Amino acid sequence: MISDTTPTLTYFNARARGELTRLLLNYLDVEFNDVRVAYPLDKDLKASLPFGQLPMFKDNDVTLVQSTAIESYIANKYNIAGTNDVERAQIHQYVLATMDVYNPFFLVWRDEALVLKYTLDKAPLFLPQFESIVNQCKGEYLVGDTLSWADLAWFNMVDYFTHYNHLKDVIKNYPALIAFHKRIGDRLPERTKQYLKSRESTPV
Repeated sequence: MISDTTPTLTYFNARARGELTRLLLNYLDVEFNDVRVAYPLDKDLKASLPFGQLPMFKDNDVTLVQSTAIESYIANKYNIAGTNDVERAQIHQYVLATMDVYNPFFLVWRDEALVLKYTLDKAPLFLPQFESIVNQCKGEYLVGDTLSWADLAWFNMVDYFTHYNHLKDVIKNYPALIAFHKRIGDRLPERTKQYLKSRESTPV
């Protein structure tokens, strides 16, 4: 039941920088308010934000902005951010690496010509490294022997590529990443699988 103490994620009606937080909360079975606001930001809301940007996450007395900070808070609170300092650092590095893939796309997604340039020039700079790391993994997961924030971050990244038509041709060249996406997807709880199937399509 939604209550005054229920955590709230405020973001646009888009996946982009908010979807991994939604995925984490769903996977962890944490009930939350998924507040989606119109773009561009209302000037009063923008003025109230520490950096004038979304997403924003509120959990009782905690208010956070910046997507990776929000994800880190959730992952650490619910113990999927590693079991020791080394694992925590490794998981964090893998999460941050996805930003190298996302950020150039988020800058150009409205321009078809620039999106094409991204698929030909930018994505191939990074995705081979992801493919190599997945191939080198000795276990089922990126770090340790249980599913972590890093696995969900990489699942979400590949899922993003497989969802959008103009990116599908990029990811098909990386079979290990595709297999990783399926492996992690198969291990998600049924509620998360249903969420992934039922969520609406958004432009970014």
